[in-house]
Amino acid sequence: MKKIYLFSILSIFSMNLFCQVHWTKHLENPVMTAGPEVWEDVKLAPGSVIFYDGNYHMWYSGGDFPVIGGDFLIGHATSPDGISWTKDIENPVLNKATAGAWDDNGVFDPSVILMDTIFHMWFSGYSDNGIYHSIGHATSIDGVTWIRDVNNPVLEIGSSGNWDDHGIISPSVVFNGSEYHMYFHAEGNSASGVFIGHATSPDGVAWTKDPQNPVLSPGPSGSWDYGQTLYPEALFDGNTYHMWYGGGASFAWDIGYATSEDGSIWTKYDGNPVLVNGEAGSFESSIVSLSSVIIDSSSFKMWYRGQRADGNGGIGYAESSPFVNIPNTAFLHALIDEEVDTNGDSLISYVE
Repeated sequence: MKKIYLFSILSIFSMNLFCQVHWTKHLENPVMTAGPEVWEDVKLAPGSVIFYDGNYHMWYSGGDFPVIGGDFLIGHATSPDGISWTKDIENPVLNKATAGAWDDNGVFDPSVILMDTIFHMWFSGYSDNGIYHSIGHATSIDGVTWIRDVNNPVLEIGSSGNWDDHGIISPSVVFNGSEYHMYFHAEGNSASGVFIGHATSPDGVAWTKDPQNPVLSPGPSGSWDYGQTLYPEALFDGNTYHMWYGGGASFAWDIGYATSEDGSIWTKYDGNPVLVNGEAGSFESSIVSLSSVIIDSSSFKMWYRGQRADGNGGIGYAESSPFVNIPNTAFLHALIDEEVDTNGDSLISYVE
């Protein structure tokens, strides 16, 4: 079996990862735009990127932002370098379900990991039948043909009066070697703001919400993430949990960073936000959010949603500075053999 998990390798080599918060945006962003297919001709956003079998694979959301009565579906694309992407002719690879299902109106925000030889996807879904913005699970042997879990939805909104009783979306799932950790954002009918929650599972299907929820909350009035913390992207390096998340006023988000030793207690980076929206007229002049981050070679790589005030935009790409204190990187790469499963500031510069 060629598959070797990144968290296991990192644990074996006791790597002291210096998580960079200074990101370099690609000079020719965006690296992916909407269309030409009709189903994705309005907006798209990265959901999850992994490197597997010599290529980067991205599962992304396409369509219009999810609202009652709208369509949002999931596509797949591949790239040799993470910059030049080719969309599948089979797209969308996950469509909305048949009428009457909990996800019959749209699916979006996929989180994909590879366990042995099986791809697992957790995704947001919504419908017109009262089950709004729940989280489902699907599996695939090739990353293209997906089978929905008969237990769906695997995570639902909280009971009336709870902080998450209105909707939960945007799962990000990591496996730490013994259990699955899911991060999601949610809001309640009586709560003011958008918060990030946490749940754990032994199998990726039966989930238990963290009693300490929400695990990440908006900052105080006047802070950059006042009012909303949303669209979490989590990564586990074998020792530390990392999270990149959106924050800010409604539809004016930047990306912040936080760390945790146990997956429940999080510390925000003092220098947040770590990635900010771009200059006037750019594809990202209003929003950067919805990121997917992987550890690849000696750096972090990020794909993110950039958006203008008119709602149009695309997917941007950025890299971090190299790691430090990583022993024997050449040997590590030989061992991994390019078959790594990864999940998937405000110093803005550009590279080709």
